[in-house]
Amino acid sequence: MKGGGASAMMKQRFTYGVVHIGSVHTSLLIVSFAALDDVEIIERVRKETGFGEEVFRHGRLSFSSIRELCRILAGFRRLLDDYGVEKVFAIGTSVLREAENRLGILDQIRIRTGFAVEVADMTQEIYYKFFALSHELLENAENFGEKPVLLMDITSSGLGLTGWQAGRLLFQQNVASGSLSIFERFSEKERESLTFPSAVRDYIHAALSPLWPSIEHHAIRHLVLSGLEARTVAALLAPGAKGAGGSHAFVRGEDFLRFLDSFAGLTPQKLMTRCAVTESRANLLMPTLLLYGEVVRATRVKGMFLMSTTFLMSYSVYRGAQLAELSCLAEQEARTVQL
Repeated sequence: MKGGGASAMMKQRFTYGVVHIGSVHTSLLIVSFAALDDVEIIERVRKETGFGEEVFRHGRLSFSSIRELCRILAGFRRLLDDYGVEKVFAIGTSVLREAENRLGILDQIRIRTGFAVEVADMTQEIYYKFFALSHELLENAENFGEKPVLLMDITSSGLGLTGWQAGRLLFQQNVASGSLSIFERFSEKERESLTFPSAVRDYIHAALSPLWPSIEHHAIRHLVLSGLEARTVAALLAPGAKGAGGSHAFVRGEDFLRFLDSFAGLTPQKLMTRCAVTESRANLLMPTLLLYGEVVRATRVKGMFLMSTTFLMSYSVYRGAQLAELSCLAEQEARTVQL
């Protein structure tokens, strides 16, 4: 995939917008793309919302939430018009695919804002995320060599585990246990209980246990994590490490488990205090960290590579590669077909 474009002198630049309707944030990027290693973010807007929590709790978005979502998207549309951006890719992930009234939401968005929103299923979401992440892995191949690594992708509604070795996919396993869906399985009363941390950990253990027999024979020793939560772990545990503020950082598995144990029962309240995050972020961060811990314990990995790649950035790069007709699109498709 590396270098999968035209020569530097012949590069054509594409400017486009990317809108992501997520469980916790609704975001906009205005992107200028020439190649995988030549991507410029012209404008970035992110609005924090509680839409995902509402959907996982009630199964649908209320009329007031739909109006608020359309208001946010209408603001994005005005900004895109100000920049003269006509090409826009809009995508929704778990907050829309889990909503019973998804079709009504999509109709209202189209009528009120003009956006035609793609709703990605979990497999597609992980596929888009893996596109840019695989490029990052090849860029940092000296860290892995020929050894297999495990890529862990956590969405609001699910978890994806992908085996990677020397530029090829080994396996992919998905399970419907994501950060927000796990948190919403527990009532407010249960969340206030002293046994809440252990209850969440027991639930995660039971949900993931069936995955290990098909994974353990690959002798995986390194875990690759990405996204906002991975950035948080990097900032807390490896602030001076290579890439801690950039593309990647490295944390030993035993150090991460020691970090989890230091909370003496991980709760959102403790995360808010120690990590200085909002309540909504802490509610997602808690199950995410416990998912990390379960995988580290079960696979006995030596270390964790924490990548800064987010879904929004990955999807933006994917769409840019499509516009530029890069050969790496066919290469990833070929890898996926082999599974």
